[in-house]
Amino acid sequence: MSSNNPNPISADISRSSYQFRVQNSKTKDVGIGEFITTPVFSAGGHMCLIKYYPQGIDHENNGTYISLCLQLLTFSKSATLDYELGLLNKHGRPTKDSWIRSANTFHIKRSSTYSRFMKRSNLESDYIRDDYFIIVCSVTVINEPCAMLTSCSIGVFPNNLAEELLALFKRQEETDVTFELEGENISAHRIILASRSPVFKAKLFGPMVETDCKYIKIDDMKPLVFRGMLHFI
Repeated sequence: MSSNNPNPISADISRSSYQFRVQNSKTKDVGIGEFITTPVFSAGGHMCLIKYYPQGIDHENNGTYISLCLQLLTFSKSATLDYELGLLNKHGRPTKDSWIRSANTFHIKRSSTYSRFMKRSNLESDYIRDDYFIIVCSVTVINEPCAMLTSCSIGVFPNNLAEELLALFKRQEETDVTFELEGENISAHRIILASRSPVFKAKLFGPMVETDCKYIKIDDMKPLVFRGMLHFI
């Protein structure tokens, strides 16, 4: 098949950034579970807004926390949003305690809510200046790819990864390291062990490990116990 475009896959990506000034004194009477909204803003052809809950969403927190919610208002189709949401401190700078970076696929009437975004006491001490504080939202929208990939949705991943990895271990497929315990051989996957355990990482990928280390003998553990440990990992 010939084509003038060497890459048949395309994605529409755009970035939008906004700042909103909130007058703190005018939110004092907003109760728990109640919110005020920012003006509607556009991000990649989608309309969004931010809900601010001055006393938080949950009554169980008794107004201790403020809550923020990013909501997609465009209901015609889903969209994947890579966004940053947070507050600027008194000096006009973002801080790690007030900044969220996330990526979600927003379906119809979908929103991302952070019920315990920040303690209200921290907001009042570090972020309010002259009765105002600043909410910042920066959004990258990745719209659906072209029609050639209509069955693929960017950003939607299976939620059963743990089960699939466990099944791979039980079937002993594509293993690349073998442990011997009391004459019994147990095989596993080096990269998974290393990613889940610093001990295995040092043993399998440390500077003193031989390049082709595929066989390890363990003398001080029962095979059943070792299998249980690998199952947990």
